[in-house]
Amino acid sequence: AAGGAGENFVAFELPGIEEPLRQHKHHRWRLDRSQIETYGLGGHLSAEKLWWEHVRLGERSLNFVSLSPWLSLCVLVCEDLAQQEPVARMVRAVGPNLVIAVLMDGPQLLTRWPARYATVLADDPGSSVLTLTSLGMCRRSVPPGRSPSRVIALWKDASPHSRGAQEIAIGQGADGVVLNLLVELEEEWTADGRSDCGVAGRPVLVGAYDVKLPS
Repeated sequence: AAGGAGENFVAFELPGIEEPLRQHKHHRWRLDRSQIETYGLGGHLSAEKLWWEHVRLGERSLNFVSLSPWLSLCVLVCEDLAQQEPVARMVRAVGPNLVIAVLMDGPQLLTRWPARYATVLADDPGSSVLTLTSLGMCRRSVPPGRSPSRVIALWKDASPHSRGAQEIAIGQGADGVVLNLLVELEEEWTADGRSDCGVAGRPVLVGAYDVKLPS
């Protein structure tokens, strides 16, 4: 916003909901020397300073949406994935099956911070986690000695049959990536021994495919 703090939020549409939902960001992004060099911003921002994102931080709230008897989800924005308080605590308390983290970040590699925090939520409360950034940010993020990457997303779930965290790259010339998900149902029990009759489920990634829009 001209002359004042802006907003950072993700708007997302879901089946059966007329108006897009908005999830606002709860924590500001800080640029330091390392990030300024990695993103090639030295010609625009002084590496001698710390640069904070100029956005308003309103009342903290999270949207949890139930899409089916077995599927609930929430959406996080960038740093909120990494913050244990209050965001991760709220996610663990509700326990959504699917967490989608929309990031303004570099490539979603197994060695970087999003993979670490996705694993935390996959372990507790057992959510399937998708982290997603833009191809532009991937291409812009080039640490010294590295080549540009096209890994725009990372998937992690708690399935006992999972192959672990999976990097998702977009191919040359592709306009997007479609994820093929499978529901994995299992029986869960309360502390006093009652069964849920096997209705608990989790989304599991079984494929990722490039798509190209018709010209």
